[in-house]
Amino acid sequence: MKLGSTLLAVAALLLTGTLASAGTTDQAGTTGASADLSFLTSAQISPGCPASELPAFDPAPAPKTFPCGTCSQSICAGKALGTVCGGSGGRIYKCQAVYGTLCSQESAWECLCWSGPLP
Repeated sequence: MKLGSTLLAVAALLLTGTLASAGTTDQAGTTGASADLSFLTSAQISPGCPASELPAFDPAPAPKTFPCGTCSQSICAGKALGTVCGGSGGRIYKCQAVYGTLCSQESAWECLCWSGPLP
């Protein structure tokens, strides 16, 4: 019991000391760990370079996926890969290029309404 009381008293003194030192500030307003970080916020332009501009996106970016072709299942024809095409028994079915083949008439995927791992 005496050891527990002693440890509690020591912990209270340490906590009081750290709180007291945290409340004091340096009279000059600086700390030992200060640094000049103005370079992070100042607008710096390299000599001979125009100010930076955001891209205009002209023309607009093209989609990165081919749509499902006309040779796909009827529910997926013309839709993008990953489009939800059905659901049953708690599973969600999506238009997927299951076998990775393209329709012979066009550059579009042969899609099936699929759920589960791909073969």
